Amino acid sequence: MYLLVSALAAISVSAATQTMACTSFPSSKLFTFKSVAKDCSFKNAGRGASAHADGDPVVDMGNGMVRQDVTIGSDACNSHETLVVIDCPSGQGVLVDGKATLDGPVIAGAWHTDVENILKPRGPIDLSSESTIDGLRKIAQDSGLDASTDLRAFYRKNSSMKRIDYRCGCKLYYPNSRGAKK
Repeated sequence: MYLLVSALAAISVSAATQTMACTSFPSSKLFTFKSVAKDCSFKNAGRGASAHADGDPVVDMGNGMVRQDVTIGSDACNSHETLVVIDCPSGQGVLVDGKATLDGPVIAGAWHTDVENILKPRGPIDLSSESTIDGLRKIAQDSGLDASTDLRAFYRKNSSMKRIDYRCGCKLYYPNSRGAKK
């Protein structure tokens, strides 16, 4: 019995030392949201003890379409990336959730999703000036990805995003479009 307990204790200690735990980090004034940049990118738009929300610069896909990758997370251990595509002439958009990368070491308690994993060549989505909102949504849903065309709900449900204008890309590249004014 003593040997069994000793062996189990050794296994527990060994397993514990090989797994890193993920914990939150405190926020500071260094992480305070300042403003949206001219290219529509933003950093640290989150609120709360360790929340963050970051947006990459908006990319003009051509033909009235713009895209932006938005990352929302609670701390350095968890982040969720979403692809935001807007058809500026119609004012419609689609949001497609990124996919987790599961090929490599994982820190216990961490979870990350990346847009890169849903785009060609890794994923099913091929972005071009010929892309349509309905087409992107259908490809995403047919591939088992979470997709939505309700831009306002996305920005409403993420309290950290309420200060971000999702129309910024349309205002930048297509200022006279419906998407810039909607």
